[in-house]
Amino acid sequence: MNSGIDLARAGNRQRIVQSIGSGPDCKNRYRGLQARGLSYPTLRLAGNARRIARLVDHLWTNPEASFTIEQMMQLTAMSRRTLFYNFSRLTGHTPQKYFKLVRLQFVHEELSNGVSGVTQLAFKYNFNHLGEFSALYRQVYGVLPSVKAKQGGSTRLRLAS
Repeated sequence: MNSGIDLARAGNRQRIVQSIGSGPDCKNRYRGLQARGLSYPTLRLAGNARRIARLVDHLWTNPEASFTIEQMMQLTAMSRRTLFYNFSRLTGHTPQKYFKLVRLQFVHEELSNGVSGVTQLAFKYNFNHLGEFSALYRQVYGVLPSVKAKQGGSTRLRLAS
């Protein structure tokens, strides 16, 4: 993992869920992973991948909710260590960092659609420290959220290199 934020790697929930593969036949899932040239440690993830996909889907469908690690552990029926290991192997981020990026994307979409009130949006999506929120938004999108709210339209992503 690099120190920067890589939204391209974080992707959206559909890409992640599709990359895991689904279906009752585990052998097809393994063959699909092998066809993509994934290594053995990633193949070990296939057993827990469905639970991680369910968590990713839950995070994308409930961006306004506030999830603790304990709640994520309950949703996946995994220990803390197993959850962190499998989640980071699949997404490239810790569960908290990934969920923060998901919420940030929802804020960006609302600002792009002309919704004003940066403070209200930040609190709506559980960014309780406004300075940290602004810094993260600027790091990812290259512009402060207040500037984005004034200009509307789309801003290109600045992906970590």
